[in-house]
Amino acid sequence: MRKKTIIAAAGFAVSICAAATVGLTIRYPEMSTAQSAVYVAQRIGTLVEARLLMSTPYDAVRPLETELANVRRIALDIEPQLDSMEPLSAALALRDMVYRKVPVQAPPAGFDYSNLDRSVFLELTDENFGDICGGLSIVYLTLLKSFGIEARYVGMFKEVVNAADPVTSHASVEAFIGGQWIALDPTFNFSIWAEDERIGWEEAQIRVLAGKSLTFASDGYAILPGRSVYDYSDPLPETMKFMIFAPTPRTELRTLPVEWGGRIAYANGKQFDQGNSLTRNSVYVKLAQ
Repeated sequence: MRKKTIIAAAGFAVSICAAATVGLTIRYPEMSTAQSAVYVAQRIGTLVEARLLMSTPYDAVRPLETELANVRRIALDIEPQLDSMEPLSAALALRDMVYRKVPVQAPPAGFDYSNLDRSVFLELTDENFGDICGGLSIVYLTLLKSFGIEARYVGMFKEVVNAADPVTSHASVEAFIGGQWIALDPTFNFSIWAEDERIGWEEAQIRVLAGKSLTFASDGYAILPGRSVYDYSDPLPETMKFMIFAPTPRTELRTLPVEWGGRIAYANGKQFDQGNSLTRNSVYVKLAQ
């Protein structure tokens, strides 16, 4: 009985591999059947390796480069063409990947991002693991970093004194591409455009405070039902009054306006230091390297 079960399982696995090989050959006609078969075998090995990461305990000594190499392989399993894309195209494709693969929902109790590769794998491959804007931003930042694209976390708040608890806020991402910072939002899958070019969050805030309009564009990617920036419970421009930018190898922690400093004082007496969180939280410290 055991022998028959093993044989049946092996046959099923071979069938799956064969089907994947045929599908890959159809999708990418330039690849031969042999090349497709080798690719499928390599990717299955990578997925098995990534699945093992799920049970890997946090190891602060493990090099960040190891985690990022795993993250890069996980992304390439999903979209092989990422490997040949220039930075902007890769950043847009990765943004769309997070948007489509990670459900917007509260994460399971106890879930954290200590092991970046394990977390990204679970978020991208298991519908039971989702997050809200802050978690989606961490996943996206990690993916960008794994492809050598410098990026930073951007937090924005409607109010920071006598604020509601929870305060109206949003977390997003900026990437440094082509010599400038551009806003790239994985929660709603948009860039911000002004006068026929993409702009960053700081310029977007300047325009909002000056009463000028912004264009939130998906760069040709389809928007999912209920996942447009215009479906957000509070108009995003109203949430952009206070901004905080996480440090990167290129920049230090900064806030807009500068005198704000990053502290939030709630009407119920609670306080939260967002700046302290971004400079001391182990996940953000890793991403800032």
